[in-house]
Amino acid sequence: MTTPKPTHNVLLLQDIPPSILCGIDLITFTTTLNFQGFKQIPTGYHFIYTSPTSSDSIRHGIWFASRPSHNLPPQRPQGEIKKWDSQQEHLVQVVHSPIQNNPSILESVWDKLLIPYRQQQHPDGSDTQVPKEATEWYRLTDCISSNLLDRILGSRTGSAIGKRKQWELTSVSSATKDIDAIPGLDEETVRRYIHGGTRVHKQEGDEDQEDELRPLQFLEIDLQKTWPEGAVGRERTEAAQDRSWALGELLKTYSSSSSSHPNLHLQPQQDRKEKTDQLEESEIHILGELQFTFLMTLTLSNYSCMKQWKRILQLIFTCRKAVLARPVFFTRVLKLLKSQLKHSEEDVEGGLFDLRGEGGDDIAYRGGGGSAGDEGGGGAGLLKWLLKSFRRGLDDLVSSSDEEEISTDDAEGGMQEMKNDDDGDEGRRRKAIKMVKNAYDDLENFVKSEFNWEMNDSYVRKGLLQLEDGEEVEMEVDDLQEEDERGEYAPVVVDLGDPS
Repeated sequence: MTTPKPTHNVLLLQDIPPSILCGIDLITFTTTLNFQGFKQIPTGYHFIYTSPTSSDSIRHGIWFASRPSHNLPPQRPQGEIKKWDSQQEHLVQVVHSPIQNNPSILESVWDKLLIPYRQQQHPDGSDTQVPKEATEWYRLTDCISSNLLDRILGSRTGSAIGKRKQWELTSVSSATKDIDAIPGLDEETVRRYIHGGTRVHKQEGDEDQEDELRPLQFLEIDLQKTWPEGAVGRERTEAAQDRSWALGELLKTYSSSSSSHPNLHLQPQQDRKEKTDQLEESEIHILGELQFTFLMTLTLSNYSCMKQWKRILQLIFTCRKAVLARPVFFTRVLKLLKSQLKHSEEDVEGGLFDLRGEGGDDIAYRGGGGSAGDEGGGGAGLLKWLLKSFRRGLDDLVSSSDEEEISTDDAEGGMQEMKNDDDGDEGRRRKAIKMVKNAYDDLENFVKSEFNWEMNDSYVRKGLLQLEDGEEVEMEVDDLQEEDERGEYAPVVVDLGDPS
């Protein structure tokens, strides 16, 4: 497992007032009078966000990259400089600062005004150890790239930070497809004043021009049409039930636009090669968006990001044939989802989603409404349905292979090993299934123990319920009628009559 490297990078926050909500990556706190920023920020992409109050006010966040300290003295600080804008009530980029050309100023505030990225020290008392939380953040962002952030958010380059980029969004930033229609207001007005959009700043020299607002640019996922153009009959039905074709087309579309190295490009070359050997660039791109949308839901409570996160999961977990073609990708998705669900419980008081709900049918996202059946939904009911459906697809694949011949150890080699083995197509097929199945079993055990989910399809569908007064009432569970082909989803024989 690649881990972020300790650095002397800093994030200096000028004029930031006390008693506002501030967060960096997975930790949130209230600022104090002497707080001026962070030091020892590990290599990788990070997210700083603020809000004037700790209540339900809009949060504003900025992505930035912490890079290795190449060509600098070992103890020379370098880093990002932001300033609090009292009128807009959020952090803005400092375009011209004497601090950037005078590292001695950063050295002077290093001990007194900057707090460590995480409060953790070596046994010898030094404070350069990369803490556990940094490794956890890296696991949640290792597929996020500069190209991905450029596509979704646009970017701004500031001369005061050596032409480095920053990417901004808020709690109400939204993709065009997620913007609600409000009678009497055009789409641009709704996006600008209600949903906010992301802010793409004009380049230096254009300060008199108004900053451009643009919607979030997510991957184009249409769950209502997952078949090729011109498909009819059985081909169309199969593509609607197994969305492998739609996933393949999405990967083709973004294979050429995902050539930039992800978070790995901030790591040593050997670690980068180890990761990219196992995943295609387009697969990393989709994983990166899955990571981005979850983290923006977690930190900013951004509803549009939550909807896109769920759309990606719906597309991936309704694939069947693609599991055999891309076992490493599906394994990574399952492992990532486990980490995301874990942090959704640990990092948000009361949980980000209501994953312990009894019925689990309605959306349980604590930041918004919707239902499990629509694209805006999310929560226990939909996620359980997706995982159960995915498991049935795995079982169908297993039933056509000799699972007993597959050992757990054989499944750990990844796609590269499967390409080089001597077992033939059937051997690679069995290894691919086992690899994904092991990752699924691990995720299933987690949700069973953590959220008390019942993932078995065997359950009581109809029975008698005794009320408090002793009366017995016959009850029937209709939650999974579509899965079980019951009720309105039961198959019907239609007599078309005599064709003559």
